[in-house]
Amino acid sequence: TSHTMMSSNILISPTELADSLLQTTYSANEAKAALDLLCAGLEVYGFHATPMITKHCPRKASAPKTDPRHKGVRYGDGRNNSQFLYCKKCTSYNDPVLAKTYGGIFQCTVIGSFVFPKTNRVLTDHKEVRLTALYPHPTECCNSTLHMNNETGGWAIIPFDFENIIGKSLDRIIDNISGLTSADLGNGNNKYSKLLTSGSQGLPHDRRFFIPIDPLKSPDIMTDDDTSQDIVNNTHGLLDDTFVKEFQQLRTRLTLLLANQRGIETELQFEMPHHPDNVGVCWKPLLTDEQHLSLVNPSVLFGGYMPKREGRVKQLAVNQIPHCDFGAVNGTPLSDNVLLRNKTLPCTVLLPLLDHRTLMIYKDDDDKTVVHEVKANKGELIIFDGDVSHGGYTYMETTPLQLHPCLHFYMYSTLHKSDLSSFDVDVHATCNLAEQFASVLKPNKYMLINKEIPRRIADVDKAYTRLNKAGLLNDAVKQESILAMEELLCFMRNGTRMKLRGTI
Repeated sequence: TSHTMMSSNILISPTELADSLLQTTYSANEAKAALDLLCAGLEVYGFHATPMITKHCPRKASAPKTDPRHKGVRYGDGRNNSQFLYCKKCTSYNDPVLAKTYGGIFQCTVIGSFVFPKTNRVLTDHKEVRLTALYPHPTECCNSTLHMNNETGGWAIIPFDFENIIGKSLDRIIDNISGLTSADLGNGNNKYSKLLTSGSQGLPHDRRFFIPIDPLKSPDIMTDDDTSQDIVNNTHGLLDDTFVKEFQQLRTRLTLLLANQRGIETELQFEMPHHPDNVGVCWKPLLTDEQHLSLVNPSVLFGGYMPKREGRVKQLAVNQIPHCDFGAVNGTPLSDNVLLRNKTLPCTVLLPLLDHRTLMIYKDDDDKTVVHEVKANKGELIIFDGDVSHGGYTYMETTPLQLHPCLHFYMYSTLHKSDLSSFDVDVHATCNLAEQFASVLKPNKYMLINKEIPRRIADVDKAYTRLNKAGLLNDAVKQESILAMEELLCFMRNGTRMKLRGTI
């Protein structure tokens, strides 16, 4: 959706991951209570943490400290008197049930480390504890890699803790755009946002407003150098040192949340996706080409709105044209990319910032287009694979505008280098929903017809192939073949007429 493209090769270290959390130090009347608060704080990110600072990991309490099964459970890593945090769901310390589950193999899953500042020993009268390192760990640990629910067709809504993930770093932007009117955005001196124009192959372009957020700049980013971006940067303070740091940490927190929720920690940009002492079934060795995903092109994306037209018949709002964000690369569609087999597909992430956001998702079902209206509220994120056909919901204009802003990222893959400055229009869904998209189809109908007719001819060919195999006496297959031919002829006849109630 944005105009920038980042091929990120910056890895997030365990220390940076810990420092990105909005709270890293907890205080209480005693050390155990402070540790409990720290572990509770990590639940926001899907961790099930426990310190286990007074427990031995071997089932025999008399085992020597040099026993390799200890893996530092009691004594930490020896640096800065740090102690380890463990996943209490899958670490098999002193637990016969877990030990049996893992076939008697001791499993030790470190997810972080902490210190008691200004102390060399663990005593009950210490009141403060500080997180010093953090490692991603799947929320549903010990399962296979999590994927998008196939029943929903490659998209999901994930609840999250807004205050701890987003925080207040975007409050200035929200305050600036509250109360805006269409005149504020429509004039030539719009200082609040830029006009988004996306489309491809000469097909209709989408016109919506957005705020590109560029503090993640690196030499690898390619971006338009225009004065309008400078104006937007100044309006919202996007290049202020404080905002740059806060947004980088926000991106890190979101990366951690998605890694844990989807079980894809080895595919994202983590310097250490797991602690080197970890053993067992919850992690696997990292392959050199596996870290292919990163969150790029951050922006605050406004909801589309239908302008009022004084003196005219009221028009219905037209939603964004069906499209896919990650198009074919060198003629290879995302779904056919062999480099992504058994890997997580690149995807798009939307996080409502103020109230809610609605997305239309279009699924092909036996050549019919089924429309899903997906709504996420503040505190929920929408994530969908890059080959999912979708379109933004268009709202009717109000005064002031209800912009329904959301934070927008692409989860980009270096294994499928799509051009994110444009999108691939879903011609089939658009033609199937001709009544809804009449205003888009009418000025572009011949181009769309030329793209759609080959598909419809292929449908007829498939139907008659099935008929030949089934035999002419199979009435059901015969009717299917006749219907496919009738639909093709109807589409070609209606599509080539100059007037048909504004549709093709």
